[in-house]
Amino acid sequence: MVFLMDNKMLFCLGKSFANSIAAGDRDSIDCLLRMLDSRKRGLLLIYSSNKAIDLIVAYFQQSGDGETVELLRTMSKKFRHKKQLLKDLTAFVLVGCSGKRNPRRRGNVIHVAPDFINKSNVLYPPILLGENLTDCELYAEGISKNFIDGIPQSLSELQLFDRFESGGGNSTHYSYSRHKQKSMDFCFCIVDSDRAHPSKKLGDTAKFVVNVDKNHKSPLCDNLVIDMYSAENLLPMDEIERQFNVGKSQQQISQFAIAKKIRGMNSWRHLPLKQGINGGDLKKVDMRSQYWAGELKAAGMTLPCCEDPSCSCNLVPSISDKTLATALKPENAGWRSKLNREDSQYIRSDYSKISTELRSWLCVGAPIRS
Repeated sequence: MVFLMDNKMLFCLGKSFANSIAAGDRDSIDCLLRMLDSRKRGLLLIYSSNKAIDLIVAYFQQSGDGETVELLRTMSKKFRHKKQLLKDLTAFVLVGCSGKRNPRRRGNVIHVAPDFINKSNVLYPPILLGENLTDCELYAEGISKNFIDGIPQSLSELQLFDRFESGGGNSTHYSYSRHKQKSMDFCFCIVDSDRAHPSKKLGDTAKFVVNVDKNHKSPLCDNLVIDMYSAENLLPMDEIERQFNVGKSQQQISQFAIAKKIRGMNSWRHLPLKQGINGGDLKKVDMRSQYWAGELKAAGMTLPCCEDPSCSCNLVPSISDKTLATALKPENAGWRSKLNREDSQYIRSDYSKISTELRSWLCVGAPIRS
């Protein structure tokens, strides 16, 4: 099993990189020594073909650097087990030959030159950028660390740590844009769609992040828009209900039954859990009102609830805005082990996307003891 002790990506040492080292290129040699130091400390994961590693080993043997030769040989014993990762990862770094080249991406391969690595922060842990830190913790520690059902075995053997950055809600795109323009760090950004019905366009936060991608191309950064109204919609129903029931009357608890029915419907992804839905929301003449009137009827609710034009009937009770933070407390971690038993296929699909992406962007190897 490969253990992740800090956030990193897999670095593949290319044949051209090995040739540069064999030719004594200083940028390539310095780059390799920095990568080996980080690998030794468990800060990144390295893979190479046998031909490439043989060229590199031969150079250091001729240089009389026995310590580096020993480290390279120790690493190469595990290369066979990492080969499948090159197919399963959604992104990995291919280190090529030296040259004044900017990084570029082709498919799941991010091509990076040694001199760029030496002048950037890409050997530091990648950044997981979210709307806030609790969202980041949900995606990495809650979902990615625990959901493995259906993802490739090579990825399921990887574990996660953290380096989180809060984007500040609807200003997340500013942070994302900054990372893309500076092109100094690896950064993966996750935001929710904030769509209250299927016909609604992306909310401002997601829309702005997507627009940043169109305007600023950088292979060091990528994003994932989760089609959920909020991160709370990804929590298991048992945990949401457990928290909701605390301090509630039996009548209030029975009112929450409608939310449990919606959980099994595709409309769950559009449910504004922290706002809830009241009768007044459905008396507006707009697409959102029409959509939710139809969905609530499909869930078994009789509408209209009353004839009062300023109706305040509580149709779908709201949950606390502290629900996610409470769920992430260590004493409430029981729900994490149940993610692989989630019934909803579209929620499982979102779990799989999040887990696959973060295991790809945030993978490292265990420290190598001298």
